[in-house]
Amino acid sequence: MTKKDITAELINIWKEEYEAGASFRKIGEKHGVSKATVGKHLTGVVTFREKAPHKKYADEWYELYLSGWSKSAIAKKYNVSAVSVGKILRTEKGVEMQGRKKELMHLLPTFKSLYQEGYDLTYISDKTGVSRQAILNYLNDAGVEIRSYSESSRKYEVDEEFFEKIDSTYKAYILGLVFSSGNLLEHYNSYSLSMVVKKDRVSILEEIFQALTNKKTEELLYVSADNCYKDRICSLKLYNALKKLGLNFRRNMTFPPLEEEFLVPFLKGYLKGASSFASKRGYLTINSELLFYESLVDSISSIIDIDKKYLRKHKYATASITVYQKESVEKIKNFINS
Repeated sequence: MTKKDITAELINIWKEEYEAGASFRKIGEKHGVSKATVGKHLTGVVTFREKAPHKKYADEWYELYLSGWSKSAIAKKYNVSAVSVGKILRTEKGVEMQGRKKELMHLLPTFKSLYQEGYDLTYISDKTGVSRQAILNYLNDAGVEIRSYSESSRKYEVDEEFFEKIDSTYKAYILGLVFSSGNLLEHYNSYSLSMVVKKDRVSILEEIFQALTNKKTEELLYVSADNCYKDRICSLKLYNALKKLGLNFRRNMTFPPLEEEFLVPFLKGYLKGASSFASKRGYLTINSELLFYESLVDSISSIIDIDKKYLRKHKYATASITVYQKESVEKIKNFINS
């Protein structure tokens, strides 16, 4: 096809086909031109679709994956295919999904029969040598109704009213730690505070669990494959209290409505868990979220006395903060350690 053959009428046909969902490649194959030619002639004629429409969920899906959700469970929640979930986790987060489905399929009848007889995942794991999460993934994929986590089955006590009212600097400090590393998750009728920290930051998790539970620190769940600790506290009451304070899934997290006297300890706890110092280059990075960002910048600026121009939005993150100015970096470090 020559340039003369590409008429306004043909471009209008391409427009209709593209808006109906066809890709540049499909349109090009149908009309005997390259996808680049189609794209060139549709520029300014149509609003181009995102090349990766699910890319915006990368952070959310990665958090769920780290918290133990299977590809199928994530796909069901977001009404997408498991293939799409796997692709985004692989391309955006470097997660190589383990292809053990066929390898362990022969054990599925055993998983189902034991679980339906009332045995828990730990017992089945001990008997089969398969991880609890892998067993849960197989049961979910097979459509087995999963029993909800219940507070009565916990092996440790939880102070479910800890966050009902923030009336002490200690509670505000622990709330800051929780906001730095935690998510609220609702999964299979289970309501939980889920936390993930790298191995070298386990002290954050220890402080949270010591404040909210009587669980022993040596019992915190470490996942060697990811080099991090992943644990959760199941409690609907705790879940609801934290949600009222602004905690949610990371992307939806908002700054808590605290009285002024509790902002300092909250910020100290948050920065302790959310900041990291690059010693060789001398800069400091603070993790944040889009709905949380502006209030966090305002708080750091007013409480620690740092000009906002030194609190830069991170180049490769939607809402994280990078601090390069040496004096400001030292101020933040001293504030955390004070």
